[in-house]
Amino acid sequence: MERYFAIDHRWVWILNGIVTFACFVSFLIVDGKERVYSFYIPLDFALNIAKSAFFWYHFHQDHKIKAEKVELAKRLHAS
Repeated sequence: MERYFAIDHRWVWILNGIVTFACFVSFLIVDGKERVYSFYIPLDFALNIAKSAFFWYHFHQDHKIKAEKVELAKRLHAS
């Protein structure tokens, strides 16, 4: 079985961006900004950055592994 890195879920990133934007706008609009709101926005931003870093790191690692396999197959075939 070949390992497959799925990138066909971009709608999740779009939805996540919309929700984060809506939370930020509600933070600016709602009176009596409670402590929960003020902690949620930076926490959500940090979690999204971490999630993005994790995704792109593994995305590029997957490409690197596949390129190394192709290069190995070329070198073995050339021998």
